Amino acid sequence: MLAACGDDSSSTSPDASGNESSSSVEDVSLSSQTPLSSEAAPGSSSSAPSSSAAPASSSSAKIIISNMLWDAENDRGAGQVITGGDSRTSGFWYQISDGVNGGSSVLQFPSDIDTLIYGSPFPELIEKYHGIELEAKFGAGYEKPYAGVAFNVWNEEQEGGNISPWGGLCLDYKSSIDFVIELGLEDGAIPTMDSCSFVANVPASASEKVSDFDWLMFKNSCGAGVSPDINDVLKNVATVRLKFSGAAGTTGDFFVRRIGAIGLCHDMVPAP
Repeated sequence: MLAACGDDSSSTSPDASGNESSSSVEDVSLSSQTPLSSEAAPGSSSSAPSSSAAPASSSSAKIIISNMLWDAENDRGAGQVITGGDSRTSGFWYQISDGVNGGSSVLQFPSDIDTLIYGSPFPELIEKYHGIELEAKFGAGYEKPYAGVAFNVWNEEQEGGNISPWGGLCLDYKSSIDFVIELGLEDGAIPTMDSCSFVANVPASASEKVSDFDWLMFKNSCGAGVSPDINDVLKNVATVRLKFSGAAGTTGDFFVRRIGAIGLCHDMVPAP
């Protein structure tokens, strides 16, 4: 389970009643993360791989691949970010919302995407729209309405991994509202974090753009005061979340084409 980060609880893999899917990429068997239930409890899937699938080692020893890059154009119907974690359960896109806190915020999928299929609507969404294109509708019931998308770094049990080799994160995106990239920690990894989290602010952009966010841009969401070193945080990251917030009754549209290690979202221009 994740440590509490701000007002978010973490989504994990879904159950077979519309909350889990299996995809395959080439010869690798993949199982999907929760797309439709805002934030299911870990281990809710009877068919999900056991935690023994991941190495039994400390978070700091679980070093993620340094050249991580998810590009919607190369997703191949998986809806999965290849992180270097357990290939069967890590990296699948799922949605998060304030529903676990009594809120009513939701993500609105395009009308031509079947959200009731057995499994995740993200592969179809990514294939048709060449990225994750959604509308966040912020509802009443929670004082800080939010919704967004996320993926697990190491496995569906949300064990932490060491993402420091990424050097930061890059995004190819557009959004009608400001949002944050939030690093969700493994439960209990850094007790002094309490309900805080490390986030980087992402400005709204009416047109698609590529931006880099080095680790120094990630700040403790609780502001000034006692805070762990970012280098310690980076050794225990369980989820990466794109989190959108707004007043109840408002909406925000966003599109994500790429997310990766810092610098990798930029198009490579062949040498003359």
